[in-house]
Amino acid sequence: METVLIKNGYVVDPQNNLSEKKDILIEKGVIKKISENIEPPPYINIINAENMVITPSFTDIHVHFRDPGQTYKEDIYTGSLSAVAGGYTTVVCMPNTMPAIDEPSLVRYVIEKGEEVGLCRVLPAAAVTKGRKGKELTEMWLLKDAGAVYFTDDGAPVYNAHLMRKAMEYAGSIGSFIANHCEDINLSQDGVAHEGEISAALGLPPLPPEAEDTMVARDCVLSMHTGMPVHICHLSTKVGVEIITWAKAMGAKVTAEVTPHHLYLTDEEWLDFDCKAKVSPPLREHEDIEALRWALASGIIEIVATDHAPPMPIKKRC
Repeated sequence: METVLIKNGYVVDPQNNLSEKKDILIEKGVIKKISENIEPPPYINIINAENMVITPSFTDIHVHFRDPGQTYKEDIYTGSLSAVAGGYTTVVCMPNTMPAIDEPSLVRYVIEKGEEVGLCRVLPAAAVTKGRKGKELTEMWLLKDAGAVYFTDDGAPVYNAHLMRKAMEYAGSIGSFIANHCEDINLSQDGVAHEGEISAALGLPPLPPEAEDTMVARDCVLSMHTGMPVHICHLSTKVGVEIITWAKAMGAKVTAEVTPHHLYLTDEEWLDFDCKAKVSPPLREHEDIEALRWALASGIIEIVATDHAPPMPIKKRC
């Protein structure tokens, strides 16, 4: 492998407290030196990274590679291509596949398929309930032993509070955790857009923020009382931020993620009737974006996750 010198890039490496313009010398795939104005050795490949940011590779804890069962949308190969194109070398695949990842053999399938593709590290999250039906807990110990990194029914909430409490206790006792898609389906109904002026003006079925907020509050309280960890998927509301801030202050072991689109886009994307604006949870309002950005900057939200989830183009257009 050749020697490479990356010049003039802005290096961001929190682990080593680096945030400044540096050169990077790489020999045989190993970083040998990070410094200002490294003199290039003879016969070296020089990359000019002027106006570019250089960081360690990223981890995405929330992606949908649609494999097994829906590979006409995506598979582990195409998903891995997308990951490395964006600078990600580790991804965690959600279990809302067909069949759901609720058996050790399916956990191993995802890991082995990722290793076979060989582009990035592909790890599975396993389902909380069998078939993601919300009725019976999976055998979490066996799933973790097979390689599942955490448990979620993502795409659907763990709706039954008693079952959620048992799931949190089971996962916590084996050194793992539950990540919940927080949505009260009795409140969300068939909503497609954030409940507000824009959904009302366009006649779009509304999806109220309290559908998310009430379940965020439930899970935070369960964490506080059980002492077990819980992770909130794709947080999108200002009130949700306030609830998690309070829960952390009360000692709850709660963590949260936010997506790039919820940090930058609002329900105004609906104004030209573009169906790309339909995401779950829905795009919210400017005050929600401001709250999410503050929470991320202050550490209330720990991580940005993409929720990469390719659908069939015809389904998205309609």
